[in-house]
Amino acid sequence: MHPQRLKNRLDYPLKKADSYVLYWMQQSQRMENNFALAHAAKAANALSLPLRVVFCVAESFPEANARHYAFLLEGLKSLTASFKRMGADFRVEIGAFEDVVARHMEKAALFVMDKAYLCELQKVRDRLVEHAESLSLRVDEVESELIVPVEVASDKVEYAARTIRPKILKRLEEFSEEASIPALRVRRPFNPGLVELPMEETIKKLNVDKTMKKSFYFHGGEKEAQRMLAEFLEERLADYHESADPGEYFTSKLSPYLHFGHISPLSIRAAVEERLTERDVPPHAAEAFLEQLIVRRGLAFNFVYYHEGYDEFEKMTLPWAYETMERHLEDEREHLYTLADYEKEKDETHDEYFNAAMREMKRTGHMHNTLRMYWAKQIIRWSSDYKEAYETILCLNNKYFLDGRDPNTYAGIAWCFGRHDQGFEERPVFGKLRPMVARGLKRKFDIERYVAYAKRL
Repeated sequence: MHPQRLKNRLDYPLKKADSYVLYWMQQSQRMENNFALAHAAKAANALSLPLRVVFCVAESFPEANARHYAFLLEGLKSLTASFKRMGADFRVEIGAFEDVVARHMEKAALFVMDKAYLCELQKVRDRLVEHAESLSLRVDEVESELIVPVEVASDKVEYAARTIRPKILKRLEEFSEEASIPALRVRRPFNPGLVELPMEETIKKLNVDKTMKKSFYFHGGEKEAQRMLAEFLEERLADYHESADPGEYFTSKLSPYLHFGHISPLSIRAAVEERLTERDVPPHAAEAFLEQLIVRRGLAFNFVYYHEGYDEFEKMTLPWAYETMERHLEDEREHLYTLADYEKEKDETHDEYFNAAMREMKRTGHMHNTLRMYWAKQIIRWSSDYKEAYETILCLNNKYFLDGRDPNTYAGIAWCFGRHDQGFEERPVFGKLRPMVARGLKRKFDIERYVAYAKRL
């Protein structure tokens, strides 16, 4: 493991006489290319101690609902066989992060945790570090969710993809080594616990919106993520350079699995590059995909990690964008819709392309990337003011999408309001914000094919 993946948060001596090495698994919900798990396993072997892996299912989490929890629980269930073979003491418990994890820290020789990027999850880790200090417990934080760690790629908020790209690419090969998890010297019998219960029974115990139905299309878990990757490599990668066309739908559909840590970007990159050497995949198609996976995703993580207020309308974008919105605040809106209109079961807007996108989002928990931008831009056009538009987009995004509440979520929405973008020719409502309108979809893409696809869902 590259040493810059590891940050020692508290440097107390290891407690060799204690019970186990503790790994709090939360961000990286997988075995493959999980550097935190590998680090914890190596430490356990060095101390001749067992490894305890704890996952905390929060009783409630801001904006999470039964759809998200079903996907998460499917993923946890898929890990049980792997941890059983490994001989790790894998425990899944319901409760508050600080309560559940702190309880297991009491007898730990070392505490290992995944790195967090969003502010609330960073604060949780900060509070657990404070608790560890009261125990004189060493804390190691390990980063697995980016190929080039966020603090290595840059030490500040980057302006755009063009400014962060050379910084990431310069260090990319340096961080290409994959994680190696050793066999455990001290094994523990597997205790099935919560993950063996029916998923519906577990969800009943949670204080979340249970009206949201699980996705019929996406199923959580490391094996399912690998299956989806294999399908993408076989069926869509060669045409990825045409992926902007929603009628063709050449996107990877891997974003939910990346969000929940069911698959590593390092694993995806390695699989794509291997495919390039074995099959007839045009280099420009693979390069277009890797640009999204490595550079654009890296830019999103940079944004949420360094920009205070990434999730607040008043702080998320740039001065020129606020200026143009202020000038056009009183522009007449041809149509006005509210959050309640969008949430109705029946299609309520005049725009069939928007309605098709809403149908895909509600049924599957996913939306084609081009339609996702178009969808948000129309909400800007149809809202009484820009703050209302922002809050409506964020609410729907985080409620229905499986990959909501993600760095890409906040960066993507902020992009619709000018972040990481440039000013365009001024026009009503949009001002200098990049416009997207229905005639553009009709001119560039086979949009009717997408509408037909959405109707079949």
